[in-house]
Amino acid sequence: MTVVHARPEQEPQLIDVLVESFAADPICNWMVRSDARRGQAFRTFFQMWLRMRSFADGEVLTTEEGRSAFIWLPSSKLHATFIQQLRSASSVVSFTGWRQVRRLLGFFDQAAKQHPKEPHLYLQFLGVHQEDRRKRVAAALMNHVLSRADREGLPCYAETSEPRNLDIWRRFGLLQTGEILVDGAPPVWTMLRKPGASKTS
Repeated sequence: MTVVHARPEQEPQLIDVLVESFAADPICNWMVRSDARRGQAFRTFFQMWLRMRSFADGEVLTTEEGRSAFIWLPSSKLHATFIQQLRSASSVVSFTGWRQVRRLLGFFDQAAKQHPKEPHLYLQFLGVHQEDRRKRVAAALMNHVLSRADREGLPCYAETSEPRNLDIWRRFGLLQTGEILVDGAPPVWTMLRKPGASKTS
């Protein structure tokens, strides 16, 4: 299985995979609006993230078939520029709705405080097409990034609101370090992997 850099023209396919993968995610469901525009809101959010942050500041990985997406950012690019914030504002409102913007920003503020102080790789979104989830696609993508982190001597940081994911991430050396708690939101667990920690085969 070959891991490759996703191309911008693959954006619609990547969005399909990410929407399918995160449609039942607890924290995403807490964030997203609950009206008739909910389905489109998911697509708008991932489109914005791919265009304004991932392709510009980080890395988007997939396999040759393009039925997966792994997005990560270096910690040096965590904070969006003022121009990026302006451009993303309408997409954020579209995603969450006006009434929930304040609580979304509150969550982001708490989440930002959990990041390690030292340089690290932030593993943001990992999605795999449902039909490919038993083909070890996620493991191939993960090990590709972890190998890079080991070469560069960098820790990896991630978050999840799915309890069952904690055991999965632990197999790759990511251990729970804390918890993000915001009123009304499901808990989000933070994880950190030190360079050179074990990787699953």
